[in-house]
Amino acid sequence: MDRVRRYHDEIGNLSWAAPQDWMCEPIIIHGGRIGKTVFAGTHLSVPEHLHRSVANLIDLRSLAPDLPIIPTVQGFQRADYELCLDLYAKAGINLATEPIVAIGSVCRRQNTSEAAEIITTITEAVPGIRLHGFGIKTDGLAAYGSLLASSDSLAWSDTARWEQILLPGCTGHKNCANCIRWAFQWREKVLASLAGHATRTQPCASPSRRSPSRKLDRITRTSHRLALSGFRTDAARLERDTSIRWAHRDGLTIRQIAALVDLSPARIGQILTEPDHGPLIDELRALRQKWGVDADPAIRAAADHIIATLTAAELAERLGEVD
Repeated sequence: MDRVRRYHDEIGNLSWAAPQDWMCEPIIIHGGRIGKTVFAGTHLSVPEHLHRSVANLIDLRSLAPDLPIIPTVQGFQRADYELCLDLYAKAGINLATEPIVAIGSVCRRQNTSEAAEIITTITEAVPGIRLHGFGIKTDGLAAYGSLLASSDSLAWSDTARWEQILLPGCTGHKNCANCIRWAFQWREKVLASLAGHATRTQPCASPSRRSPSRKLDRITRTSHRLALSGFRTDAARLERDTSIRWAHRDGLTIRQIAALVDLSPARIGQILTEPDHGPLIDELRALRQKWGVDADPAIRAAADHIIATLTAAELAERLGEVD
């Protein structure tokens, strides 16, 4: 806690610090090896790990009530997490009113339906809980990111270290494992890849057990292609209009923009005076619904790719501001 206080006072902007939660994966309890990493094992029970996780939070908060130490919900099976929730309730800690609550022991199985079921169980048991996921990668975020308030991952740093990535212009370090520029570029890529999932309006229709006639199948495929074409055209227009607004905000004149995009100054003026329809992600969601591109898996995947490309361009503009 002395070190946390030093970080709080000397670095500043401390949002929260996590306690020592006791992970509950079998290899943590019984010991074993993952690659070159050897786990001695605690040889304790899962309930004992849960009791120690809750007790650690209580101890830390008693040592420094003014510092933002957050709870962590631990477990391995769904019932374990439910028991951990009960232990917090019995300790007088209302997880629904906490600014953030971390969830542990899901990072090694984040691509499984089990992880999504556990997180869903917690959000249903404690309505209003704001969960933070430890070590959640892109696939996990795509599956259940909507249930999380925030998450973290070291994938960006590990990738730079393993692949010896050094961005042009970076000096003073041999790779970008701890580089803020690389971190923002990685974040841009993750957000762009998730944009397609975030804008989906409906699940794909279940395939019919009856085989359609060749004519009907051909008509269906043609209508799907036309819908994707319409969606692509509208998305391209949206990207163009968004870029025009960014360029004008950055200081380019209407005539300069008109020359760059091959439109008349009058048309550029019209685009700039059109009402703002809100966040780009909401506009993309509306386009998906308009063209019905979520009805077919292949068309949905193509729409996801279009959206990822479009949002990456917008995020790159924002990244340029940060850089």
